[in-house]
Amino acid sequence: MRCSFSGSHQPNANETVELRIGALTDLLALGHPALADFTFPAPRELATRLARAQFRLLDDDGRGAVGIERRARGIRLASKGDGPSASEQRKVAGQLERALAAIQKGKKASEFKEVFAAARKLNRAAVVHRLELRIPSLGLRKGQAAILHLGAVDENTGRPKGGITLLVTA
Repeated sequence: MRCSFSGSHQPNANETVELRIGALTDLLALGHPALADFTFPAPRELATRLARAQFRLLDDDGRGAVGIERRARGIRLASKGDGPSASEQRKVAGQLERALAAIQKGKKASEFKEVFAAARKLNRAAVVHRLELRIPSLGLRKGQAAILHLGAVDENTGRPKGGITLLVTA
C-alpha cells in the first residue's frame, strides 16, 4: 500500500513520525458492526511486516533543508531554515498551553491576546513537505483486519501534532 501525505512544520523542526500497530481494543472501540466478524492477526506478525515500511520525501518547497533519519517505527524529520528557533517554539507552545488551561478554568480569552498573536505568527512561518509512505503487505487473509496509527510528535515542544488511523481489511 502506498499513500502520500503532507506534513506542516516549522522551518526549524525536529519531529518524529511513527507508524505503529493499534491495539485490538482500539479497533473494537470503533464500535462498527461490520468489524464484528473480522479476526485479527498476532501483533508480532504484523510488527515484523510493518518494520519494512518506508518513508520518502517527495518534494521540498525550497524554504529549508529537510533531512529524514530512519527510526525503528518511523522517521525523524529535521529541517533548518529561516524561522522561529526551537527555543522560541517551546516558549510559545508553553504560553499557549498555559493560556488554554486558564481559559478552561474561567479566564477570558481576551486576556491572552498577545499569546494568541504569538501563536499565529509562529504558524505563519510553517512550511509544508509531502511524504510518501509505503506499507508492505500485512499478510492479512480474507476476513482479517488490522488498525495502524500514523502520528507525529514535535520534539521541540514535546506535543503531538496530529495523525491518522488506518483500518486495513482483507
